[in-house]
Amino acid sequence: SSLEILYQLKNILSLMAIFTKAKVTAFCPDTGVSLLKMIPELEIVEYPTDEPDRFAIFSFFTRQFKNNVDICILLDRAPDISKVSFVVSTNAPIRAGYKDADDFPFLNLKVGANPDQHYLPQRNCMMAEKFGKGFETIKFSVSRNLVDEVERMFKEQRISHDGELIGVDALYFLEKFGQQWFLKLVAQIRKDFSEKMYCYLSREPSQQEATFFTGEGIRCITPLVESRLAALVTKSSLILSSNSVFYGLGAMFGIKAIGLFSSSDYKIFCPGTQKLQGVVYDGKTDEQCLMELCALMKRMMETVRHQKK
Repeated sequence: SSLEILYQLKNILSLMAIFTKAKVTAFCPDTGVSLLKMIPELEIVEYPTDEPDRFAIFSFFTRQFKNNVDICILLDRAPDISKVSFVVSTNAPIRAGYKDADDFPFLNLKVGANPDQHYLPQRNCMMAEKFGKGFETIKFSVSRNLVDEVERMFKEQRISHDGELIGVDALYFLEKFGQQWFLKLVAQIRKDFSEKMYCYLSREPSQQEATFFTGEGIRCITPLVESRLAALVTKSSLILSSNSVFYGLGAMFGIKAIGLFSSSDYKIFCPGTQKLQGVVYDGKTDEQCLMELCALMKRMMETVRHQKK
């Protein structure tokens, strides 16, 4: 999925930094591939996700990779047998995978994580760390053309930001907490930040949802491919979401983000850093979640304003 690819980006970039003289190819599903296309010098081979006969697809590509690969790395933590068969069919001398994936004997290098490291993007990087030292700075950027597209979109929707802009994952909050809760959140943002916000819709809204947003005068941005969503995120000051591509892109680009999580997901998807925070909703009323989210939002936006001065 797009989210799984997103959480592997730092790992892939680190591997490319280690194998600087090698040709690196990503063999990946066609969903979420636009994120990988943002990485310079990464060759990409896509396969269709809607094809039921996965073995037939992988057999077709085997001819391209067989005996032409020195290291084949399986980044799927729960691979099916068709993916493992493909790795074996490359005849790569080194066939690596994660220890917490199924116990397939065909992988001759299995990589485990530090048990104290729970944050998934960092756990994924244990693969790169096995081959050498990667890098801390992410060499991953959005093209100027995409940023210009977002700026034009802001003008068309009359979204002003002046260096301060909050992006809200509208459908997530609407589905989880309902209309009244969502309207309270919007009202708080409008009050504290002079309506410097937009609502991002992760899917096309239903007729009822569209009528609701229009009736409340809420500006919405309809679904974008991941590369354009990345451009949108880079123009934002703060992202409010959950465990989503929206939130994960904030993490990738160093944009402040707050996610709502279950207690079990919190330690996996929220590092609790200065820029990436979370609200655990387990055992709390909806009102308590709203109050905690708004308090955290105000605190994080204060640092944005301080940095502008």
